[in-house]
Amino acid sequence: MAGEPSWNLLPTRMEQLRRGVSPKTSPAPRQPDAEQAAVLLDDVTECGRVLASVRRSGEPDTTEELEARVACRKAMRAAWAEGVEHAMQLSALVEVGLTDTADLTAVGWEPALLDAIERAAGWGRPSRAKAG
Repeated sequence: MAGEPSWNLLPTRMEQLRRGVSPKTSPAPRQPDAEQAAVLLDDVTECGRVLASVRRSGEPDTTEELEARVACRKAMRAAWAEGVEHAMQLSALVEVGLTDTADLTAVGWEPALLDAIERAAGWGRPSRAKAG
């Protein structure tokens, strides 16, 4: 794992712990499988559509809404793990009617994350690095 992104070595006093652990996860693919990514993005869209209809038609915080939120979050995590970009997932959610901050927070998007994505895409206020 040396040299992998976000991998930090444990302190030397924890060497025995490090040697006793074998990682069970694998990093997200650098280039997503296009067919798998399309299927996963369709899942995100369908889960978002279900959540949008539940949020429009029912009372807030029902069991049905909770189940739709959990399904949407799982679909988004699976898509992200395959390498589907956040901006693509966001556009799919907006297409099905999840457009305001409360709707996007319900599916796992945080306003700070949205702001960071918008700044990375060149929207919003300029970064301090560019201004200075």
